[in-house]
Amino acid sequence: MNIGCVVLTTGTRPDVLALALESLERQRGVELDTVVVFNGAQPPPGVRGIGLAEDIGIPAARNAGTEHVRGELLFFLDDDASLVDGDALARVAAQFDADPALGALQLGVAPRGGGAYSRDWVPRLRVGDRTRPSDVAALWEGAVAVRRSAFDLVGGWPGEFRFVHEGVDLAWRILDAGFRVHYAGDIGALHPPPARVAAGDTDPRGTDVDSQPDPGPALSMLRGAGLGAAKRRGRHGLTIGHRPRSRAEQRYELRQMPGQRPGLRPVQAARRRPGRCRPGRRRGRRGPARRAAPAPRP
Repeated sequence: MNIGCVVLTTGTRPDVLALALESLERQRGVELDTVVVFNGAQPPPGVRGIGLAEDIGIPAARNAGTEHVRGELLFFLDDDASLVDGDALARVAAQFDADPALGALQLGVAPRGGGAYSRDWVPRLRVGDRTRPSDVAALWEGAVAVRRSAFDLVGGWPGEFRFVHEGVDLAWRILDAGFRVHYAGDIGALHPPPARVAAGDTDPRGTDVDSQPDPGPALSMLRGAGLGAAKRRGRHGLTIGHRPRSRAEQRYELRQMPGQRPGLRPVQAARRRPGRCRPGRRRGRRGPARRAAPAPRP
């Protein structure tokens, strides 16, 4: 099977890019057509690549690379990721051959040189055994294979998502088109362990992040649902876009309003209707309010 490989880089990490390209050169049993997309940089001599004059964002840069490769499958690899085994892509191709309904497949990821795992490397609600394959509803984008026909059908990566959540969006659209999305935890890729970044600092790809722990794919999916430039309605009637706030969310926001005393519950206070108990009236245990008994005459 022919596979078109798109490697994404900013051109600032030539050492890790060399690891990624070397892992692709070791692949056997498949024919690869590889191009390196230099997002906001120009390719050096001796590297088959395309240079983008400015940083157009990660999803859009991946889309730009697909126009320069051929193959029934598309394989997207970030420059800081690499394949473990020489038959990794052959095993990926075998899974697509065996199931025409398979639309996208993510490789299992382990930290290069040991260290901590990132929660979003296993895009399912319960991690369990990281090497256990399963169908999923989201993708970690660093090492992903997509059937070309499905990729063209859904319109590719969402270019309006400059950074993060594009794997959630692509997976949902592939599922909505009737294909499966699979996590192949038994086919390995390597990636540097996640680094904690201080609040206000900028990560290597130019996005401000904080030092809070990763909320996991479940919350990421909910957050990603509100990032689309336009609402999309799926075949199951789900609207992907902004949704009205629930009563619990409104209650939480009211409690966080400045000037409120600790322990005050503004929502309960707001539900009290003014003038309901007028002077001269008292409420009985049951039934409507009744007039108070007149005071005895002297």
